[in-house]
Amino acid sequence: MDEQPPPAPAGAPPAESRARFRLHLPNLRQTILSWLPLTIALISLGMGVYNFIMAGRAPELTLIWPDKVRIAQGGPSGPLLYMQPAFVATGPGGRPELITRMTLEARPLDGPGTPATFVWREQGSWRYDPATRELSWLYTGDAAPFIVAAQSPALFTALLIGPSGWSFAPGRYRLTLIAERGVNARSLTGTVDVSLWPEAVEYINASEGTRFMDFAVTPTR
Repeated sequence: MDEQPPPAPAGAPPAESRARFRLHLPNLRQTILSWLPLTIALISLGMGVYNFIMAGRAPELTLIWPDKVRIAQGGPSGPLLYMQPAFVATGPGGRPELITRMTLEARPLDGPGTPATFVWREQGSWRYDPATRELSWLYTGDAAPFIVAAQSPALFTALLIGPSGWSFAPGRYRLTLIAERGVNARSLTGTVDVSLWPEAVEYINASEGTRFMDFAVTPTR
């Protein structure tokens, strides 16, 4: 009696298909090995182009308001507003940004008062006098353009001066800081609200610009 070959396991491909698979497997491996270096090179090229484009883009900037401003008025010049803004670069752009100029608009929210534009004139710091227990303004330089980069945020105290003949009255004001940029044509702005109570306004008016008061600010809604 002729011996019959054992049956193939259930689900196994026919012998002819298995032979074709064995014949094609070396070709598939060779194809992968041939294309892999080219694929890696294309990926590296794409990443290099992306990094080059990102390095030439100006970063997105964020303007961070302080939690308070200091106001003095009543002297021979216009009203004085001291503030410490912070400029932080965000996003993938690697190119530094240049802030060329800053102005601030003070707009009354109570009543028909006229708004006023404050211009950045000086930068400096505060010095505490133990004898008088007061702070005095220490001038460190005129207003000048400054650079903001991904690893170099800008933080300083600025003095902005309003128009002569205009003064703060008791009430609420909306303060909008406008920073003009050298690379991006679109200005950077930030807005807060501040309330001036009558006793504080009377105090700074009586000091004729020699003393200031602190006023808390709140983000606009």
